[in-house]
Amino acid sequence: MQKAFFILLFLLFAVTLFGQRRVPVFASKKDSADFEKINQQLMDVRQFDAPTLDSLMTANQRLLKRATRFRTLYAPSRGFDLYGRLPQDLSTVTKLSLSDYKNKRLPDSIYLCTNLAELELVNTRIKRLPKGLAAITSLRKVTVLNNRPGGRLKLGRNGTIETLVIHDDEVNKLPGSYRKLSGMKALDLSRNNLRSFPRLKKNSSLRRLILADNLLTLEDL
Repeated sequence: MQKAFFILLFLLFAVTLFGQRRVPVFASKKDSADFEKINQQLMDVRQFDAPTLDSLMTANQRLLKRATRFRTLYAPSRGFDLYGRLPQDLSTVTKLSLSDYKNKRLPDSIYLCTNLAELELVNTRIKRLPKGLAAITSLRKVTVLNNRPGGRLKLGRNGTIETLVIHDDEVNKLPGSYRKLSGMKALDLSRNNLRSFPRLKKNSSLRRLILADNLLTLEDL
């Protein structure tokens, strides 16, 4: 039992070590709330109590069987400046991570990062990658991880972004088209529960497409 306890603690804390976490998605709010409550109780265990631990683990496993699917929560990438802790001279920022940001629009200060090469959005609610990003001519890569807009993510016209990465797990939040990214050379849509191939006829510059961990078969091509 003690061995199982330490394995459980490792699984709970491994998310911090590896920067991402797979969490269940439930059909009801009650199941979701119960799951969070049980896991908080497991995290709060201060001394070994076998009967309590057995009860919590059993309840945890019972709820996991009722999950409709799993999604990934992410942490900011190493080596990126964090929004909210930006240096005074924004022209020095080349990699920027916008994490757990609650607004639906990108902050205006991003456009002052005139040498920005990579932008990542982590656990956000951004509705649009606006055409104003084209003014940052150094911007080459945008990564969107676990974004939750109200509808589909909108893409503004941009000819400088070469790589777009979206790992989201909700196919109905993905852009309906990528044609406005005329310079896009690489597109990574892993982990999005895709059941059909994205529309890319207009993306003549595209050279690399990654569709790993989706629900696709060659018959869908």
